[in-house]
Amino acid sequence: SILNRGAYSKSNAYRRLIDNVNISKYSTSKKRFLEALVATFAQDLKLKNVEVTKRTPSSEIDVRGNNDRSTGIWKELGTPIIFEAKNWEDPVSADQIRNLAEKATGAKTRILIAWNGVTGKNELKGARLEIIKAKERGVLILVLTKEDFEKIAAGTWPETIIEERYYALIYDEIE
Repeated sequence: SILNRGAYSKSNAYRRLIDNVNISKYSTSKKRFLEALVATFAQDLKLKNVEVTKRTPSSEIDVRGNNDRSTGIWKELGTPIIFEAKNWEDPVSADQIRNLAEKATGAKTRILIAWNGVTGKNELKGARLEIIKAKERGVLILVLTKEDFEKIAAGTWPETIIEERYYALIYDEIE
């Protein structure tokens, strides 16, 4: 069986969540389904106290969770970790990255779920440039796309995706 080969056991649940995001016709339900997917992902990363649509005095955060691990990349990611979900037809722009980088959240790490990627993908411009500028200021923005969640639905562990995105950011290989 696929589970015997080390595949992620919740892959079918991810498949259903992805399908719900993709087939939903209304923006409010798409947002709700994507937030449910992100909250599931945060819990599967073993984050504690995961909250959906957290309002702070200065902003709204789609999903937030506390990281209590202090080994490997988790030590570098810090706590809390916030998630911003953008289910847009177009790639996320530099303005949105700047807004995310400047949110007063107390979080070093912000995970952007950009369903269709970010601008400046293959060049040093657009959203990709803003992600690198944020990193230079100590704010880590990890970008996950629909393809990353498709990998989980196909059996990749969520923590593997985070590790890939972390190292892509560290080595300026943002996709």
